[in-house]
Amino acid sequence: MPGERRDTETRRRGDAENRNPTQNFIHSPIPNSPFPISHFPISQIVRSHIIENWEFQDEPEHLKTIRDRLFRNQNNLGELLGLYQEIWQQETIPAGESSGETELLLSGLVIKQEGKLIVSNPIYREVFDQNWVEQELGKLRPYSETITAWLASNCQDHSRLLLGSALQDALAWAADKSLSNQDYRYLAASQEWDKREVQIALEAQQQANRILTKAQKKAWRTLRLGLAGLAMSLFFASAAGIWSNFAVKEVRTGMKLEQAGVSALRQFASGEIEALLSAMKVGQELKTLIGEQQLPLEKYPAISPLWVLQTILEDIHERNQFNTAQGQVNSVSISPNGQYLATAGEDGTTSLWDLSGQKLTQFNRHQGEVYSVNFSSDGQYLATAGDDGIVCLWEMSRQKLLVQFSTNQGKVYGVNFSPNRQYLATAGEDGTTSLWNLSGKQLTQFKSHQGKVYSVNFSPDGRYLATTGEDGTARLWNLFGKQLAQFQGHQGPVFSLSFSPDGKSLATTGEDSTLRLWNLSGKQLVQWKSSRDWVYNVSFSPDGERLVTGGADGTARLWDLSGQQLAQFNGHQNWIYGMQFTPDGQSLVTTGLDGSLRIWDLPEQDNLSRSYLWELPAHQGEVWQVSFSPDGQNLATAGEDGKVRLWNLAGKQLALLSKPQSQLRDVVFSPDGQHLATAGRDGTAQIWDLSGQQLVELTPHQATINSMSFSPDGQYLATADKDGVAHIWNLSGQQLAKLTGHTQSIWSISFSPDGQQLATAGKDSKVIFWSLSGEKLQQFQTSQDGIFSINFSPDGERLVTAGTDTTVRLWNLFGKQLAKFNTHQGGVVSVSFSPDGQRLVTAGQNGTAKLLLLSGLQISQFKGHQGRIYSASFSPDGKYVATAGKDGVVRLWQVEGLDELLERGCNWLKDYFTNHPQVYEVQECG
Repeated sequence: MPGERRDTETRRRGDAENRNPTQNFIHSPIPNSPFPISHFPISQIVRSHIIENWEFQDEPEHLKTIRDRLFRNQNNLGELLGLYQEIWQQETIPAGESSGETELLLSGLVIKQEGKLIVSNPIYREVFDQNWVEQELGKLRPYSETITAWLASNCQDHSRLLLGSALQDALAWAADKSLSNQDYRYLAASQEWDKREVQIALEAQQQANRILTKAQKKAWRTLRLGLAGLAMSLFFASAAGIWSNFAVKEVRTGMKLEQAGVSALRQFASGEIEALLSAMKVGQELKTLIGEQQLPLEKYPAISPLWVLQTILEDIHERNQFNTAQGQVNSVSISPNGQYLATAGEDGTTSLWDLSGQKLTQFNRHQGEVYSVNFSSDGQYLATAGDDGIVCLWEMSRQKLLVQFSTNQGKVYGVNFSPNRQYLATAGEDGTTSLWNLSGKQLTQFKSHQGKVYSVNFSPDGRYLATTGEDGTARLWNLFGKQLAQFQGHQGPVFSLSFSPDGKSLATTGEDSTLRLWNLSGKQLVQWKSSRDWVYNVSFSPDGERLVTGGADGTARLWDLSGQQLAQFNGHQNWIYGMQFTPDGQSLVTTGLDGSLRIWDLPEQDNLSRSYLWELPAHQGEVWQVSFSPDGQNLATAGEDGKVRLWNLAGKQLALLSKPQSQLRDVVFSPDGQHLATAGRDGTAQIWDLSGQQLVELTPHQATINSMSFSPDGQYLATADKDGVAHIWNLSGQQLAKLTGHTQSIWSISFSPDGQQLATAGKDSKVIFWSLSGEKLQQFQTSQDGIFSINFSPDGERLVTAGTDTTVRLWNLFGKQLAKFNTHQGGVVSVSFSPDGQRLVTAGQNGTAKLLLLSGLQISQFKGHQGRIYSASFSPDGKYVATAGKDGVVRLWQVEGLDELLERGCNWLKDYFTNHPQVYEVQECG
């Protein structure tokens, strides 16, 4: 009998090994029950007995066998997982003959059915689900977090692409592997973006090199003139010698300023305020050198100070910084009214500051480092804790110690008030979390982690506590110490957490450099790599829309909730230990190992640092043209929504002109400012008065009208179309001439300043000059691979063209090229002269507009548009530039000279100067 029983058991085991998971499931017993699962409601227990924790319940092994077949060859695992993920997501895909499909079929994970691949059964689909695939790919790929975020953005988030050494490492890893299509697309996109970033850096370096080269040439030219003058006559030897010495000194000073300007820009990456101070010093030296002379820009002894100042003021975020003299600063807290800062120092002190950096008071009570400091929700109290295990409660109105008590938790790494100000929570070195009333009475204590507890936070409604610890977890508790959820996934200690303002989610960071978002049930919602080093801090913005992180690399980073990096703040020389948003969400405060406190303006709030005066979502869809009125008081915009809008310079809409069922490509003011002309894709042009009344319609074109131009006397209107034909009209709508000569689309047409001729250019790369009677006067062929824009200089002596080949070129009227320079990646869509003829404004497909000297040197760059800019125009007085583009936005920018840039720099540093009066004196602000 015992032998028979043994044989029967052996047969049962053999049968079980040949069953699939469903059969195993049906024949398996319920714990503490003699009956199989088939006697119970399957829907209630299938998940708990097979799908959840399947790796521990897979007896005999079946699911593990499936998994191990997949993992047999690590070199093509990425391809198999990617292919399986595609099948899982789409539920079915057409079957092919690839080796990857064959291996998936052999594994048993998928089957072929009616020429399509599907997951074999619902249990496999539940066990080997999307989360499992992403987890396994995450273990496999060195770039797991970034590709996941990139794919989640529909492959649009360029900040998630790999650059530099990270890209090279990934390519080296991928070299001997067979990967998924998603991996190959991601690596290819990264390579393209890396090339673009390298090209942008190269352009900046080339700009710096061009400045220095031109300065050197100018120096030698001046010296040659000086030496020639010196040799002309012995009679003038003494005078020439004096002049030559003066010229040499001026040229050397100019060279020095050029180099100093470029150096200031290079300094920006490591210290924003330091770079601005350096740039302002150079700018003030240039101003001194120029003196009272009214020099045109091309006569300036140095140009880089203007370009560098404008670039830094566009990009700067650091508003203030000061040294706390507390050694490393472990924590910072901002009062609820946003007026005060409290810092916890390595030297055992807690200091109170205003936002300008003036120290208001200092609290000395702790023996050893102070690790944590926090204001109460009403700002009446301040709590501190640290190395000595003591909590101190300070009354802010009298700036006196109110209560002091020992926690008996060893070192206390975190102390926080409840939102109602009734309780304090402390995080201890001994692995416990304690709850106290404000008299120092312990209300509860519980073991919250294995090892140290690094932080403790109340939920916004005060009902829960969340803790992080050395054991690699974060945990959620009620106020009695009952664990409600555990957040597990970090590899290594978790240092920091932050509740979202609505209390529905929390964020965690730690030693593994990842930032993870969770719901309160412990489910991870999203994660991404937020640094290449340990991340000590994370905090939600007051509106809950952004997060900020900081850590061992000394950099603070601003993110949206999908993991897209919005900004990066460099300046700390080492680890960032403390950070907090101001209550209004407009600024960020950071502290760290270097003992400094820095205040940063956040991107959405720093309009004072930008040169644009306003921006408007002017149209539904793309905006193709923006034009100033002759008096410079108004703007007209036209776009694909078939509307023309008239604005004043304050951004207020004055009038609306509508051309139903037509996308408008161009709009121009008449020279007297009394009329507007519009042109559309339907081949018609219209003349309107400023009230929106249509006066004339011109309808001979058979194709889209791309460009229009009024003659300087306002008597004629010229139009040019997609078929390569141009027309000249009087204002009654009578056609005076038809201009044929282009073989392809005409993209731009322009009258000369004297009104005696027109120039046209377009896709065939030709420039043709015409008389008003339509006679072709001359033409020349360019090598620009298509000309988007052509314009005369104000004196009528030169032409400028903008090409699809990324170049801008200057010509005389006989077709001789005077200058050529590259300005934008992807083509230059628009170019025009400033009213004084000294500068050019260009608009590019890369979303930037630039101000250039006629030598090609860049003096300003306007950034902010999303996508290409179609139009950029100077105001008649040259003080403003208007831009419009693909994003439907119109922006008005101020064109700043040296004085305006220096004034803007002084305004930016106002708070900094309060705490650094010696620097204020040197900078000559006032």
